[in-house]
Amino acid sequence: MRMTILKRGIIGYMEQSVTVMSEATRLMASLRLPADKHFAKVFLAGLGAGSRRTMRQALDVMAGLLTDERCDAETLDWSRLRYQHTAAVRSALAERYAPATANKMLSALRGILRECWRLGQMEAEPYQRAVDVESVKGEKLPRGRALTIGEVTALFQALDVAHADARYAAIMALLYRAGLRRGELVTLNREDYEAETGSVSLRGGKGNKDRLAYAATGSLEALNAWLQHRGDEPGPLFWPVNKGGRMQQRRMTDQAVLLMLRKRAAQAVSDSFPPTTCAGRS
Repeated sequence: MRMTILKRGIIGYMEQSVTVMSEATRLMASLRLPADKHFAKVFLAGLGAGSRRTMRQALDVMAGLLTDERCDAETLDWSRLRYQHTAAVRSALAERYAPATANKMLSALRGILRECWRLGQMEAEPYQRAVDVESVKGEKLPRGRALTIGEVTALFQALDVAHADARYAAIMALLYRAGLRRGELVTLNREDYEAETGSVSLRGGKGNKDRLAYAATGSLEALNAWLQHRGDEPGPLFWPVNKGGRMQQRRMTDQAVLLMLRKRAAQAVSDSFPPTTCAGRS
């Protein structure tokens, strides 16, 4: 029985159609490169903080596909990739992921190959051929729907005065009323919020651009209520709160925010309201 590309990995798949390197070790020469010549490190260092983790994960996935999980982003020699490799990567991504996700990963692939060329580790012609892969076509409708006023009200009415709920109300206020993304919210520090004006300074966001957001009246009240519990100590604006109700003075992750929102949504609304729709923009 012929195994599929997802079971055998890209190397096994390509061996049936084109002549390619058969051993993953031939793609691992980048292990000894200095940091200023290491394609993955140089590529990731040039990205904003919000994009770096996403692109690293994308590179790790593609490196694993190319080598049957023997390499990751830093141990794969990306300069050895040729068109047959990148075309096979595109085929695997199109089969496994939604178009938007696949194209974001292809963007990471093109980006690291561009660094190989810039660093003199890849000739112009192989580079141009390798990056000449089409984007994945197709669209998928977004899951979930926008919250109604009643559903948002239900989320807030389920709260009490405990500091965990004060924090949740402040987070919801910034996501829903100020339009912040989860990734932006968790990077906020205490000094980024001006209580008198309601301004929130967002630094190094999408495109590495700073911007200001403003909390409306209700959002302002929610944020100030949270600060009464948190205090004015410098550091992350939002701290985790453990099961015992104790605040921990460290930064939350965007995944922790997502899980918290899903849990609260499930508690506050009926099963007909999909909990993922309250998670804000990721």
